[in-house]
Amino acid sequence: MDFITEPLGVIMNFFYRYVAFENYGLAIILFTLLTKIILFPLTLKQQKSMLMTQELQPKLRELSENYGDDRDKLAIEQQKLYQKYGVNPMAGCLPMLIQFPLIIAIYKIVRNPLQYISGLSSEVILKLGHAWQTAQGIAAEKLYKAADAVDQLVVNSYYLDSAHFAEKAEEFASIGVKADDFINMDMFGIFNLGETPWHALKEALDGNFALVALILIPILATGTPYLSQWITSGMKKKKDKKEVQDNTQQATNMMLKLMALMTLYLAFILPAALGFYW
Repeated sequence: MDFITEPLGVIMNFFYRYVAFENYGLAIILFTLLTKIILFPLTLKQQKSMLMTQELQPKLRELSENYGDDRDKLAIEQQKLYQKYGVNPMAGCLPMLIQFPLIIAIYKIVRNPLQYISGLSSEVILKLGHAWQTAQGIAAEKLYKAADAVDQLVVNSYYLDSAHFAEKAEEFASIGVKADDFINMDMFGIFNLGETPWHALKEALDGNFALVALILIPILATGTPYLSQWITSGMKKKKDKKEVQDNTQQATNMMLKLMALMTLYLAFILPAALGFYW
């Protein structure tokens, strides 16, 4: 996935350092706007398909009445109807499916910001981790063996604040690390986008509510797609309760529900930046 992740990391780095005034949350907002613009043609096609499907409801209802006892025949006739009017019932899921590679790439970026945003090599990142561990008095046999672990440490602990860097600037410079290489994960003093909401929840249960705002992110990440779907599909109208759902529509609805559960789970256990993007 690096052929997707690395270019996106360059874009995120540009937003973070030159447009968002080194505000990580604002950089993610700008990146999200960019992806929405890129996906706009597909989204527009999705909305048109949904509207056309609603207009076909009387005909679908008629087919259901005529072939209700023969599910195979009903499915064939429904497919013919969709083909006649150029409707793809699965178009509603297409933009979401296309976003999966984006989500995987964003996950790698928010998990390894030193590598993908700052562009540090694995060798330099590993040396950085060893320098920090040595400063902490950690035994040599327990030094980090993987650059990913060092990156995750930077994301979750913020041990490299400005005072610490000033103290260790010469040592960091010797291994090829500059102050600008570190990412400030704070967002408006409210969210630490490098922490996981699951960690925030455990801290809250222990009486520490400093990170409790993070719990809102997975809730919103799961709820807002449902709100959008409710508005755009016209489900608020009572007449929609009589809509005929064919096998494709039922499968689509099931996929949306499973994706919502998966989104809730992943947004809780992964760095909050991923849920914030979603």
